[in-house]
Amino acid sequence: MNKMTIFGAGHKILALAIPYLGIVTFLDIYFAPLFKFPGGAASFMTVTGLVLLGIGSVLQVYCAVRLFIAFGKNHLVTDGIYRLMMHPMYFIPALLLLPGFALMMNSWLIPTSSLALFISTKLFIREEEEMLEAVFGDTYRKYKESVLLKFI
Repeated sequence: MNKMTIFGAGHKILALAIPYLGIVTFLDIYFAPLFKFPGGAASFMTVTGLVLLGIGSVLQVYCAVRLFIAFGKNHLVTDGIYRLMMHPMYFIPALLLLPGFALMMNSWLIPTSSLALFISTKLFIREEEEMLEAVFGDTYRKYKESVLLKFI
């Protein structure tokens, strides 16, 4: 097992998810008509997408700051959004940022990136959870049992 870092398994998760997002974004732009939502609600979807991106960005920054401060103190974050969901740094992009980007781009292809991120997280999250359990022991095990939303 590797030493725990501030990035956890994020570098491995993103190494799979980001290239996929790049490919589907390229395909969406290059073959634009094929991947657009039908109908004339593009401006509504753009505004909705921007709202999701705004909310997701604020939550992502909040989680990152909380995590960064806690990591420096060797403390496990278990309150706030972390009390509601495990691994919000991985799931806020999947639930808010990528769908928001997709709506903003008027694309039904880009949301498949959320699935790619979920699969990538599923593949590598065990390593991060083992590190957290090794460092925080029973505190982490109790946290895992008490958190409301478990996506994985």
